[in-house]
Amino acid sequence: MQSNSATEQSITHRPTQPTEPFRIGIRTPPWRPLPEIADFAKRIEDLGFDTLSLSDSPMLWRDSMTALAVIAMRTDRIALSTAVTNPITRPPVQLASSCRTVAELAPARFRLGLATGDSAVLLGGGRPARMVEFREAVRIIRTTLAGRAPFESAPHTTMVDPPAHHVPIFCAADGPKMLALAVEIGDGVITNNKNLVKKRALMSSVA
Repeated sequence: MQSNSATEQSITHRPTQPTEPFRIGIRTPPWRPLPEIADFAKRIEDLGFDTLSLSDSPMLWRDSMTALAVIAMRTDRIALSTAVTNPITRPPVQLASSCRTVAELAPARFRLGLATGDSAVLLGGGRPARMVEFREAVRIIRTTLAGRAPFESAPHTTMVDPPAHHVPIFCAADGPKMLALAVEIGDGVITNNKNLVKKRALMSSVA
């Protein structure tokens, strides 16, 4: 009886298979001339990586959105992302236009990684976006990309040729308030590897 009980218990607690495959990506700044970055992107795609994300800090590196557009024309499968840009150095309407451009070159492969701003903002003499500003920026970007008017003052002004596919917005967050906001308004969350158990519990509680 003890043997059967132990067998039943082990079967009951057997780990389940993940519902989605494990994906591996690379994050890098656009640190070299764009033809070299495009060659690098094609190489990691051929090696089987799933995602390539570019940092965005204009005082340090080449323009990330331009680089993503070049990469989009050199690759066929790999997902592309910013990791991350911000709504201060790139105002929301400009960001929406850049997203539309890259998404047009890489249909269903592009997502926007968005944060409040770090080196891109601070090295330019600015300050990171406040949470209320970040929320509004996400609303403007998402509304514009959906082909709807983002501003009540211009109800008939919409994006020409919005992207055919949904462009996910992944929000970067670390602290509890920003994590809660990211879960509320984002299609996904970008965070570092510190305190992951606590972060997961917090995100589950507000989801």
